[in-house]
Amino acid sequence: MAQIALTLYTLRDHMAEAGQIPETLRRVREIGYQYVQVSGVRGASGGELRRMLDDAGLECMATHCRYDQLTPEAVGSVADEMAALGCRHTALAWLPQELHNRAGFVEAGQRLRGACESLAERGMTLSYHNHAFEFERFDGVTGWELMFAEAPGLCAEFDVYWLNHAGCDPASWVMRCDRPQPLIHLKDKEVAANVPRFAEVGHGNLEWPGILAAAEAKGVEWWIVEQDDCWRDPFESIRMSFDFLSRARSPQG
Repeated sequence: MAQIALTLYTLRDHMAEAGQIPETLRRVREIGYQYVQVSGVRGASGGELRRMLDDAGLECMATHCRYDQLTPEAVGSVADEMAALGCRHTALAWLPQELHNRAGFVEAGQRLRGACESLAERGMTLSYHNHAFEFERFDGVTGWELMFAEAPGLCAEFDVYWLNHAGCDPASWVMRCDRPQPLIHLKDKEVAANVPRFAEVGHGNLEWPGILAAAEAKGVEWWIVEQDDCWRDPFESIRMSFDFLSRARSPQG
């Protein structure tokens, strides 16, 4: 059964400076989270952040990285950061706008192939975190498929909200993907005044029994709570998501 984690990107406004981080991490642990994905933390990095996590009783299970960090010259620094934080998984969080086209997806896949190989030499994995644009079709083939075809070692970090936003069935895409999926981003989708928006997991309109069953069937290791924008106190939002997923993991859930 997968473990529940939180991507710290959700709390980025509470972690912009180093002085904010310890209290934010303490509150995350108090809610019940034991694991976090380091993303959007601007006030500290590496060993300093590892000490803060240790003090809060939290473990880093993954990071996010940028496209410009995945060149042959720079990817070693990504691995060093992961080692300092004590994790073996990272994921590309965003593909630059200029690559949102057929040639760009192929180019990106070629870069990611080399990054995967370099990280694998250190026992680490690279996943790709989707949004909606990757599912534009080019002569019947999605950008996602074009990119992954160029990078045999690339893993998937599906984001179920964005799959749904792109018109894809999240559970179906999780099941059809033939790549390792150590990580999955879980966020819900609701409608307010006829406009779709982010919601706490289990409190919107996505079909969670099917999504979580598919993730379990594909061996997902980490259910990662993420909410890009919160419409209430973000600490209350992450508590609501944690409580829902905790119930889903229980034998009675």
